[in-house]
Amino acid sequence: MAVQFILGRAGAGKTRRCIAAIAAALREGGDVPLVLLVPEQATYQAEQAILSEPGITGYCRLQILSFERLRFRLCGGAAGQTELSRAGKQMVLQRILTDCRGRLKIFGGGARSGLAGKLADQIAELYHADLSPGQLEETAATLEREQPGSQTALKLADLGVIFRAYEEFLGAHPEFSDSDYLFCRFTRQMRRDSESRAKAHSASHSIHSNPVAYASGFCSFEGARLWVDGFSGFSGQEENLLLELLKRAEQSHIALCLDPAALKAPGSTSPGAFAPTEETYARLCRRIAEAGLTLREALLLTGGRRYHKAPALRYLEENFFDDLPNQPAPCGGSIVSAALPDVRGECLWIARQIRQLVRDEGLRYRDIAVVVPEMATYQHPLAWAMERMDLPYFLDRPRPLRTHPAAELLDSALRAVCFGFRLPDMTAYLKTGLVGLDEPAADGLDNYCRACGAEGSDWLREEPWDFGVSSSGRFDQAVIDRLRRQVIGPLGILRERLRISENEAV
Repeated sequence: MAVQFILGRAGAGKTRRCIAAIAAALREGGDVPLVLLVPEQATYQAEQAILSEPGITGYCRLQILSFERLRFRLCGGAAGQTELSRAGKQMVLQRILTDCRGRLKIFGGGARSGLAGKLADQIAELYHADLSPGQLEETAATLEREQPGSQTALKLADLGVIFRAYEEFLGAHPEFSDSDYLFCRFTRQMRRDSESRAKAHSASHSIHSNPVAYASGFCSFEGARLWVDGFSGFSGQEENLLLELLKRAEQSHIALCLDPAALKAPGSTSPGAFAPTEETYARLCRRIAEAGLTLREALLLTGGRRYHKAPALRYLEENFFDDLPNQPAPCGGSIVSAALPDVRGECLWIARQIRQLVRDEGLRYRDIAVVVPEMATYQHPLAWAMERMDLPYFLDRPRPLRTHPAAELLDSALRAVCFGFRLPDMTAYLKTGLVGLDEPAADGLDNYCRACGAEGSDWLREEPWDFGVSSSGRFDQAVIDRLRRQVIGPLGILRERLRISENEAV
């Protein structure tokens, strides 16, 4: 159970070394489990990198996981339980506030607008920090002794009461599930199991009425080789889980982005840009030693393999967080610094620079990327600037799947077929823009249905539509009927494939 850190600045080759080691282990064969733990957004990129290695056409003993995927794998299969939504948690907490009103000093003075929602968020944060109601109550009692009547102590005490009542509610209602609650119970169980490893495989403790969770959770990590890459820090819950993984893995390698030259000793910290990561490194070193694990000498990577063809980027990476010299940077003018009055001015300047690069330097739009510190601030000014300069662009931002036209097309089509072609479902289907009609034609067909009240079995009529509105001149009924048949054709096929008859439609 040896642990080795891989330390280096950005571009030093930490990820490349992890990928190469995993690929070598896959090529060697064997039955030792391999685990790569990366941030959620890097899982697909890691899979691509592994499969692009020579001789790797597939794998079955390698698991590429994030903490989110690990959480789902360990306790997401709670059969027979309903995951509480945020609204459901608020309802539970509102009931708790009412039932515990006499025991609350701060939060017991009547219902406050939005209090249940804030408490739901706070409890989620407590779970992520791996704190328990007992720890809150102990902290509140200590603070009360040191500062009698402290408002902070009273709030912590109230929060402890609410937190404990919430866990008691979940324990008394096994039909409901909270993934944060399950995950915390799982990590606490693992810590107890680590203290008595002899009973690990025979323990019959259940996790929230789900005995399968613990039995099948960590058995695939025993004796594994573990690589951790892409993290600058961990929450309390993630750090505790990582420590349990390290205890079960035969070999572990943790890559951290920091400057090895600035470290005076293993686990030391120094002020600077890498201070948060250095604190993570120091804390992990301390906890690994306390757990009795073997800490091998850290592998220090120097140089910048990523920037060997881009000296300007190497110079920027090495000096961005330091005091830059007064003389011009030795980068051939590849780095330009500009000060603009506001975000709108920044975005307009960037758009003009892009147009100049494409027009004068022969670059293509896909060769250019704009990196911003916060998309919420720059999204609309960037879109405005790009459209003003008539530049094509793509904003890489998270988007709910429910708002994607393809997802809306599938959902509205299934609802239309299953619920008898109701007007709202057909309207949603037409408005996706993916049914083969342009926007004016889709709007015209929708307006005709609303004007005539056409829905349900009307869409399936063999005879042409004729609802007596042709004389008004607002609609060309021949065109409307042709559009209706064009739209209903694929839905009719879907209806037949699903074997839904007119009488079975809800």
